[in-house]
Amino acid sequence: MINLKAIKLSGYGISNLTNFTEYYSLKPCEYFLYDKLKLERGFWFSTNYNYKTLSKNKTASFHNFINNEFSRLKKKSENSCIIVPLSSGVDSRFIVSGLKYFNVKNFKTFTYGSFNTRDFKIADQISKQINIENKKILLNYSTAREIYKSKIFKEYLRFNDLGIASNNPGDFLAIKLLLKENWINPKDIVINGQAGDFISGNHIPFFLLKKNLSSMPKLIDSFLDYIISKHYNLWYENLISKTQISIRELIKNLYFNNITSLKKLIAAYECFEFENRQIKWVVGQQKVYDFFNLEWTLPLWNRRLIKLFFRNVTINDKINQKFYKDFLIKEDICSLWKNTEINPKERFKIQISIMRFLVKIAFIFIGKIKWYKFEKKFISYFLDPIMLPAYISYKKYISTFRIPRNALSFIVKDYVRTYLNKMKQSKC
Repeated sequence: MINLKAIKLSGYGISNLTNFTEYYSLKPCEYFLYDKLKLERGFWFSTNYNYKTLSKNKTASFHNFINNEFSRLKKKSENSCIIVPLSSGVDSRFIVSGLKYFNVKNFKTFTYGSFNTRDFKIADQISKQINIENKKILLNYSTAREIYKSKIFKEYLRFNDLGIASNNPGDFLAIKLLLKENWINPKDIVINGQAGDFISGNHIPFFLLKKNLSSMPKLIDSFLDYIISKHYNLWYENLISKTQISIRELIKNLYFNNITSLKKLIAAYECFEFENRQIKWVVGQQKVYDFFNLEWTLPLWNRRLIKLFFRNVTINDKINQKFYKDFLIKEDICSLWKNTEINPKERFKIQISIMRFLVKIAFIFIGKIKWYKFEKKFISYFLDPIMLPAYISYKKYISTFRIPRNALSFIVKDYVRTYLNKMKQSKC
């Protein structure tokens, strides 16, 4: 049951546990080989971290990866069109600039959102700069509600359920609309930027290392508290719950035992993030493409690139994605990096901005924490760029006793409820 409880609080389970207490899942790169009555267990690629004290040849290694990977993609695109979801971030821009630089002819991009978001602005600049097609999908709540409440979306939420995570909605809404318009074809190959921000160090909470903690145990506790607050808190708690305490202890025993150095601590955190959120949730959004029978590939999960960032860089290279971003900005592939903003501040509709401003004034003397909770419960419903809150009614969204982090709180809650009902029926 602990795995199901973890899913309820985060959307994904822990380690190799599943919702079926008598079964376990394979860990990343793990295999079991049965040969001549002998069972062998191993890993075809070690995901252990081994940071360098002084990193050599990392730039050359990154160049080699780019040359080899984009040459492969160019060949792969000879009989198919490559489709890239283009945002204002680093990773999808990296994919697009690489495709253009290597003269891949058959590729196009799409961008979607609910209003004039930063993604639309940056995608427009990029597409004009390198003369590629960018399909803009301007969403509205009527369309979003129709799709998120549809039978096909419910089928997707139950699709290929392995008992390790709820299904990530990902690009479901956009892909459904693009298929309806025949803008995407079954032979097309979808390439998104997952998970460049993870391998390059964006998820490591380096700010915790700046605290004046007197011992490694206190630093470990600080990391564990951060994990619970950030990853296992789909329903905001004023006080840590018994379930969160149990999950915290399990994570500590699985990932943070025998930590004696800063390197080991960061490696433990990256291992935890990799095996859980990244594999089960972030990469899990590729299920959307599987569901619609679309081919996909993840160049930023290439084993050569993972090896580079797992074993051939220093910790300092990963702080704020230093090496990754510095490399891309210095290379300035297709002139897309030095003069085009990366993830500029989001802008909302003027009506929403005015409403937020007026309501926020009333909280000046009440406090930031109460304003934050008020905004999450009563205003955030209208701020989601992919309009996932349309999955439920606004009345239901604000009438819950606890404060949802976002609409995923309700999707995951329904997933868990379905499992509990199945368990009850099996016992009857």
